Amino acid sequence: MRVPKDLRSVRIVAHVGGSTTCESHAIDTAGSSLPIALTLEGNANDVVKVTVAGFSDATTALPSDPCSTAGALVVRSATSHLIDGQSLYLPMPLKYLCENVACDDGQSCFAGACDSDVVDPTALVRYSDPLLYGNTSFCISNGTCMNHTSPVLMSDPDHCTFTFAIDDVAFDNQGVNIQLVHDDLEREVIDLGDPREGFSYDPKTPKEFTIAPRLCDDVKSGKITVVSSGVGCPAKTVLNPMCDPAHDGDNGRPKEGATICTSTADVMPAPNAYYFLLDRSSSMAAFYTQSQGTLAEVLRLLLSAPTFSTANVALDYLPASAGDCTASSSSLASPLVPMGKANRSADAISGALDPSAVLADDPPLFMDAALRSPAAYAVLEALDPSAFDRRTLVLVGNRDFYGDCAPPIGTTNGLGFNEHDATGIDTGAIVLKAPPTTDQGGHDAFVDAVAIARAGFGPFADGTVDDKTAAIAVLSAFDIQQSCTYDVPADADLTHVAGSFLTYFDVVAQNRIDIPFDAGCVDATSPVDGFNVVGSRIVVCGAPCGGLRFVLDTSGLYAIQHHAAPPLVPIRWSPPCSH
Repeated sequence: MRVPKDLRSVRIVAHVGGSTTCESHAIDTAGSSLPIALTLEGNANDVVKVTVAGFSDATTALPSDPCSTAGALVVRSATSHLIDGQSLYLPMPLKYLCENVACDDGQSCFAGACDSDVVDPTALVRYSDPLLYGNTSFCISNGTCMNHTSPVLMSDPDHCTFTFAIDDVAFDNQGVNIQLVHDDLEREVIDLGDPREGFSYDPKTPKEFTIAPRLCDDVKSGKITVVSSGVGCPAKTVLNPMCDPAHDGDNGRPKEGATICTSTADVMPAPNAYYFLLDRSSSMAAFYTQSQGTLAEVLRLLLSAPTFSTANVALDYLPASAGDCTASSSSLASPLVPMGKANRSADAISGALDPSAVLADDPPLFMDAALRSPAAYAVLEALDPSAFDRRTLVLVGNRDFYGDCAPPIGTTNGLGFNEHDATGIDTGAIVLKAPPTTDQGGHDAFVDAVAIARAGFGPFADGTVDDKTAAIAVLSAFDIQQSCTYDVPADADLTHVAGSFLTYFDVVAQNRIDIPFDAGCVDATSPVDGFNVVGSRIVVCGAPCGGLRFVLDTSGLYAIQHHAAPPLVPIRWSPPCSH
């Protein structure tokens, strides 16, 4: 728990044999903070029952009964017994995951769930000051030990196992530390060997570690938003305190701002809608495969990522018949994969890239027919424009982005521009590598695709080198559209927006980033560095927008290269602490 932002006082209630000790401590003023040590004495085999309660109120507002823990924000308890002649260390950490969790007598909260609070005293160690205070060489440096980080991906949700990509040799005689980022963006380094609130790690399998099952449940529920690892320090155990900030020194880690009061409500990307139109000519056959690393996998992973949780998508194939140029209706108005939530449509979108769908040759590609009035745009026009930040038609292929209708309907870039001008719908393009023998009909597919995306104000992805380039291009193109515009969370207090921050956790640098308010931020072109609330949207401008996109790109590329969905980059609304 954060002191004094979350907790301003603690109360300790201890029963030893037939005696009771009750103490209350202020922890919200200079010189009065955690840790606090309490010595309990008695006779051999006396039962010890200790309860530590953390309060958000000052000591003056605590219950009048000095032994009452009513109204506590977080409670920890333990039951053990004394051993003759030994001073044993019983740690009682107050954990964020146990906030507002009430347990029955004889139980305590661990990682958000109640379990027996019985502690075997023979498993405890003798007390010494270095076990408690973070100003000795025994403490774990948050900066140093988490400065050399390796991103991790959940590889086995059933067993809570994570993997990270780093050479085995890097772990020799060094150790690994595991850090959790909670939904308020505060961090916690967990203990090796703690089966209820820690992690296990076997040096024989140096690319894997497993977190406690209850922590895994908190990851799935969103209470824990990020799991990351640090390499180069001995693993923290329950016996190691974290170093005091003053003792941590300057370790080169990016400096965070002052403590802020983040909301735990998600700041979600503003909803977007995408309609993908794929060329399925023979020249595209290399991309119609379901193996690892292909365009099909990239689209599936991308659309199932948290960044796309608010997006809607549809898909169909580009027309390959001259009749589509003049038909009174178009099959594209009823897509093969209907418009729906991205996470529910990801498999169907990916599955459309099946070898059985590929045509036997390269017929004329009537891309312009797809852009005429009663065709693909009708699907996006039917959506309520006020419900979506952007509605985008995305053309995917490796040849003939110019169009073949005769008589001409219009150039594809001209049709895209006209649609944007009339309805605000964007048109983008993903151009892929074509076989050397592909007949481009006198056109340059790359140039024409760029022209469409620029005229249509849509995303552009250049995948003309190879499949890996295609993955990078697709990821970057959509990160541009899916970032820097967000919905205002329901609990945001807009009366104090000028003193608020938009805060996110940089999963690359392992650092909290605070974006300040700037009234000059109106849209992506605003020459200021900050955020603003424009209507029902949060808009991020300037360098903070670029930084956010870099984090999304870098972490997303790492994940896709390891055949996993891009990870969540948690973003929070941070009002002034007084509000």
